[in-house]
Amino acid sequence: MTAIRKPARRIALVGNPNSGKTTLFNALTGLHQKVGNYPGITVEKKTGTLEAGEQLLQLIDLPGTYSLRAASEDERVVRDALLGQLEDEAPLDAVLMVIDATHLERQMFLLTQVAELGLPVVLALTMNDEAQRHGRPVNVKQLAKALALPVVAVHAARGTGLQALGQALATALSAPPEQRLQWAAASASRGELSIELDARQRFAWISRIVSGVQQAGSTALSVSDRVDRVLTHPFLGILVLAVVMGIVFQCVFTWAVPLMALIERGVGLTRGLISGLLPAGPLHDLLANGVVVGVGAVLMFLPQILLLFLFIAILEDSGYMARAALLMNKHMRRAGLQGRSFIPMMCGFGCAVPAIMATRTIPNKRDRLITMLVVPLVSCSARLPVYALMIAAFVPAVPLFGSFTAQGATLFAAYMLSLVAAITFAYIFGKTVLRGTPEPFVLELPPYRWPHWRTVLTTIWERGKLFVTQAGTIILAINIILWFLASFPHSARIAEHYESLRAEVQGAASLTPEQRTLRLDALANEEAGANLRNSMAGRLGMALEPAIKPLGFDWKIGIGLVGSLAAREVFVSTMATVYNLGDAKGAAQPLVTAMRSDVDPRTGKPVFNLLVSLNLILFYILACQCMSTVAVVKRETKSWKWPLFLVSYMTVLAYVACLAVFQLGSRIWSM
Repeated sequence: MTAIRKPARRIALVGNPNSGKTTLFNALTGLHQKVGNYPGITVEKKTGTLEAGEQLLQLIDLPGTYSLRAASEDERVVRDALLGQLEDEAPLDAVLMVIDATHLERQMFLLTQVAELGLPVVLALTMNDEAQRHGRPVNVKQLAKALALPVVAVHAARGTGLQALGQALATALSAPPEQRLQWAAASASRGELSIELDARQRFAWISRIVSGVQQAGSTALSVSDRVDRVLTHPFLGILVLAVVMGIVFQCVFTWAVPLMALIERGVGLTRGLISGLLPAGPLHDLLANGVVVGVGAVLMFLPQILLLFLFIAILEDSGYMARAALLMNKHMRRAGLQGRSFIPMMCGFGCAVPAIMATRTIPNKRDRLITMLVVPLVSCSARLPVYALMIAAFVPAVPLFGSFTAQGATLFAAYMLSLVAAITFAYIFGKTVLRGTPEPFVLELPPYRWPHWRTVLTTIWERGKLFVTQAGTIILAINIILWFLASFPHSARIAEHYESLRAEVQGAASLTPEQRTLRLDALANEEAGANLRNSMAGRLGMALEPAIKPLGFDWKIGIGLVGSLAAREVFVSTMATVYNLGDAKGAAQPLVTAMRSDVDPRTGKPVFNLLVSLNLILFYILACQCMSTVAVVKRETKSWKWPLFLVSYMTVLAYVACLAVFQLGSRIWSM
């Protein structure tokens, strides 16, 4: 007979930022996770399941917080969740409190508040092995006795203590209510943990507890402190940050090449398979030129995107990203912001949507709004395919110094320019439309540690899956629409004209067979180009061309700009579709080769060159070509005012900057 399992009990993971809470959550739940938002709130909600004996536990990873006295939206969610006041959320059954042993005294402040809520509490002690190395180990048994709470030392990356932690949770849930409240009730009766008491009295009580369970440790500078003297130094720290980022972008550009070539080969084989199975016609063209070529052109850059996320995850998990935020605080304050705003900007290198959502940790409304308005300027992973395409096609891979090449340096410059633009406009907005003074910046630096590879790989998997999902939905839909717009209407006049020209070539006795073949191929490509210009997409591009011609962009680029309004990476698939439709022989031209050889028939000049490609990169750095970003700003600000302002200022900025660069560059180029 199958046992009937009890309904899942809801356990909240609570702790300070950088306490190891999320790493523990990942270790406990594995792949049994779901990510979403709380109802009506733009705060991420991560839930997962854990089996503890016969009991199924639902773990909720709450945002990191230092106190239940909520100042930001994240902190309000933690407070309301613990009090059972979140809309459409069932009350909690227990709390799993996560505390870093290397910061025991400071992080126990939150425990004193959580313990007063009357919920069963289990304490997971992380980083005790590191506290041991620093000569400050925590006596777990003494701590459990002093607090009258179950305490389990865990090492999430190694899996140490996880089974004991599950058993402690199951035991705490089954304890009678009077036992659950023993510690908090006794403490309150002593008048030491009443919610009205100030922090000084709480820390006095905490100090007495800690002094009995943890050694004082050495007063000498630790290795971490000595490293921080360099990495947070006003000059050396900036130099190290620049070198680190330079290495990252050089590796992103060079390490991905073999995998990109493999994907490109797979796209070619898939296209050939379709050509072998389907006869020539609209369905063949749709699948081969619209779907496979379009989506494949974007998927080819997946290795670079995954490498970028890999490096960002490593920098975050190792503790370096927090140092970068502290290092940039001084410069951010000059721009009218605080160092906390730098973290969403760094997240913006991955994607603007979660980066904008990360601004919810900024308590000051003015600082948060300015950060939201400038984060879209930071180069996200969706821009990377555009950058990589232009750089691979028109920037030579000449070595500059060591293993650094001009291509890697150009990619690094594009990302740094976007960051400079974001900081510059933060300063402008802080002095004009959003005047005010930034709040003080307080940040607890996590200890340096080896990255938890499970956490890193989980992050890469989630981001890669999101990118592929987008390629399978938004990009696929846009490419099908684009194929239709670029293929119709058919022109009988154009067909008759080129049919007569082919007849003349066939009847020309003076031509050798090789000359006749070359001439017929040239006519086929001319006809395909004429059909493309006559199509709905071609007419749209031609109508847009007068506005973008001063930027150095032709009508084909105009089609790409329009197609990428929904998502920037669509530009690459759009250009792949346009150029393959222009090849009447049906051979899958590598996009880079097609763009290099493209000549404007009206002027005889190349459509692309180094100046045009760099200007196109500049346009995508500055323009707001992402409807998801607009939507999340609308949701965060609960108004159309700021998203419309965002689109307007970024579009004008991109146009004016590209106009100036191309006009000035053309004059210098021709000298």
